[in-house]
Amino acid sequence: MNSKTGMKIFLDAGPGQERLGFFDSNNKLVEVWFNAIHRPNFIGSIHRVRISQVFEKQYRASASLVCGTMVSIRIRKSEKAIVKQGKTLIITITAAPRDGKPWQAIPGGQLFARDMILLAGIQGSKMTFQLSSKIDQKNYDDLKKSLFDTVSSLLPNNLGIKLLNDCLEPDNFRECVIKLMKDWDQELAEMLDINSESIRQIYSGGGLKRRALRLYPEAELIEEDSFSSLSKDWFDGVEAIDKSMDLALSSFHKLPHGGHLWLQRTNALWAVDVDGEANNNFRNLSLTAAREIADQIRLRGVSGPVFIDLPRLNSKENVSFVKALKAHLAESPRRPKYLGRTRGRLFELWVPHGEMALVDIVNDQPAQSALFGLRMVARERSFKPVKLAVSQSMADWLNAAGKPALESVDRPLTLEVWSSDDDKAVPWIVD
Repeated sequence: MNSKTGMKIFLDAGPGQERLGFFDSNNKLVEVWFNAIHRPNFIGSIHRVRISQVFEKQYRASASLVCGTMVSIRIRKSEKAIVKQGKTLIITITAAPRDGKPWQAIPGGQLFARDMILLAGIQGSKMTFQLSSKIDQKNYDDLKKSLFDTVSSLLPNNLGIKLLNDCLEPDNFRECVIKLMKDWDQELAEMLDINSESIRQIYSGGGLKRRALRLYPEAELIEEDSFSSLSKDWFDGVEAIDKSMDLALSSFHKLPHGGHLWLQRTNALWAVDVDGEANNNFRNLSLTAAREIADQIRLRGVSGPVFIDLPRLNSKENVSFVKALKAHLAESPRRPKYLGRTRGRLFELWVPHGEMALVDIVNDQPAQSALFGLRMVARERSFKPVKLAVSQSMADWLNAAGKPALESVDRPLTLEVWSSDDDKAVPWIVD
């Protein structure tokens, strides 16, 4: 998606937490990203770590960032020789924690954009040029030669480029690489040599906004600072993000033209059940469900194995459903894969891990409720002192892990603690 299809990105930078909402051409919220002081979003950041343990049979290794955060590193067979216990390694964080597992990472530095990846800290400090395996083999050799001829003079020895698709014309290779280099250089200028052995963060990922604009360079960015007074568009975008968090707690999702979805997660997988209710037009139901399943997977931050149960379809209807589902899944930057059908006639998907599931963000209580209260305080027009009514658990969090968020509020604020401590209650401003 890009501006040609009306993509808009809303940035809500409230006290203690940033939220980024992605809206399509129909003003439908399709994805939400979060970054909080108490729970920073490390996705896209590049680090040098020391390997603490290698699990050869699992093709995994473990390490910790300089801040002490644990990471699990996925290793390919070709990388086993460079991943050794006690050795240092450059890694890129690719996915958030889930089900008690740590942050996920891959060897090497990778700065992701929509059409290309800048490869940093290449082992042996040799320039490299790679093409995605998804690129048509007919164009492979010509594209690789064009990539080398166009951008080799732009890259130092310890950087490389990977082309992700053949939709990008060779005439645009140079411009894309220059943009990636500039984004990298914004932080690289003040860093030590990338080949240093020191355990540290090499690149922060650029934050939510810069990371989003690398994926959607033509999107319209709407943020609070863009307006002298807060606009209705901005408030509508923020309200949609709030509503999506409420919906993420529900396993029930109504389909636009009849029927509904059940979306449920276990520790091992996600299950999606399509219920037609009284809708007997299974072809229309399945095509509508294909769109909504893809949208809900992206919006809710679904990842890992996904199994879909549909009302029984004939062979032509099955083909139409799969074709529509693949087309809609292709719109997601995480590139979910359709794997086929199981012996039990369930449709099987694999969704690469990425942002934290929305339900996990919502369940981050009492933090999310307290941060909601701070956002209300920050949007008060007057700069007079404000009283915020909170539960005891919210107050305890704001005076401990959430203290930096509380201190970032730009006006005098007093917390008024109510006697009950209902988890479902929300804070409010006392008149």
